[in-house]
Amino acid sequence: MKKINITLILSLFITLCNAGYSQESGNSNISSQNLEIIDKDILYSLVNLQDKNGNFSQGFLIGLKSDTLVIHVKDQNRDIAINDLISISIETPGKGGMRGVAIGGILGTYLTYLAFWQTEDEPFAYWDNESAGFQALVSLLGTLLGSGVGYLIDKSSEESTEIFDFRGIESNRIKEIQRLKKFLTGNKSPSKIHLNLQLAQVSTRLSELGNNNYDYYSYRDVTSFNLLRKLQLTYSIMDELEIGGAVSWFGEPSIRWNSYSNITNESLSGEQNYEGTGVYGIAVYDPVRLLFPETITWKVGAGIGIGNVDYELTASMYSYPTQEDTLITRINKSLFSAIIYTQFDFYLYDMFSLGLVADYIYLPEEIPGIPELDLSSRNLGNFSFGFTLGLHF
Repeated sequence: MKKINITLILSLFITLCNAGYSQESGNSNISSQNLEIIDKDILYSLVNLQDKNGNFSQGFLIGLKSDTLVIHVKDQNRDIAINDLISISIETPGKGGMRGVAIGGILGTYLTYLAFWQTEDEPFAYWDNESAGFQALVSLLGTLLGSGVGYLIDKSSEESTEIFDFRGIESNRIKEIQRLKKFLTGNKSPSKIHLNLQLAQVSTRLSELGNNNYDYYSYRDVTSFNLLRKLQLTYSIMDELEIGGAVSWFGEPSIRWNSYSNITNESLSGEQNYEGTGVYGIAVYDPVRLLFPETITWKVGAGIGIGNVDYELTASMYSYPTQEDTLITRINKSLFSAIIYTQFDFYLYDMFSLGLVADYIYLPEEIPGIPELDLSSRNLGNFSFGFTLGLHF
């Protein structure tokens, strides 16, 4: 690897802090709006130039303006016409696999929780909070495994040098200039396919009970945090519009309760079980695409589909010595369902994003109230707030 003058690096940093790029003459500034977007893996790479007079120069790549390169050379930025050059070599650093480490580590942690720490005999895929310390230890192994796999996939061990030679006949020179521009801009079309995994805190009967001072108990240590609230796949038909499909798991953790009256010698017990899965056609719109940088998106989405519901509420009254009355409410059917959501994403890399999301799922029928627990009737659907992991291709 060539040694780089530390003064040159400091000068480059100071120059980038200025509002514009000063030209070689020093009499004017170059607005960043005139520069084409350079692939971030290539920006600031070391560039070796040879002009038509046989002179060599070296500098850092700053930008591209039409048929002109902006190069930081000798403490200033210079505009160098590509037509004045006979060759360019660009030294790009290897990725070293660090992008793969980050993405693999996050996905490894998430998939470990999803595979091992969802509560058994409960709607998919609510988190079992039992032995949280042990869970964290095992999930750390998933993090390390995911990071290792990501590193091996993404690793590029050495620097590479790309050479562009503009000598020869005119048609070859034009093709080489086109190849240079594609190389500098990354030649990357926007991601078209988007896969989102949503994990969220769901507003369930269990979470409602957590706000009341009533005696109840649930199966094991289930929580209202769903490790896979929604799985969504969409395709960009326009820069600001996506269409696709989603599967959502809107069932709720089971609850049981009991109470006893010393006055009437009556005992009341009950149980609620609720499983629900929805399949939706989805449309997603980005209303402020042009207002945010490429690394940030705010989207709103809506969809309609079918919700498959299996709901059962059982309440039993015992009166000493033998009387027993049992009330059962059962909803087992497929219903029209709709989903709306809003999502705010931050792209760590071109193909990977993390975000915040809030959604609401609607179904036309209601869950009956449970007066003994001070719970009123409500829609079968529910609200959630949580996080998304996004993969973009």
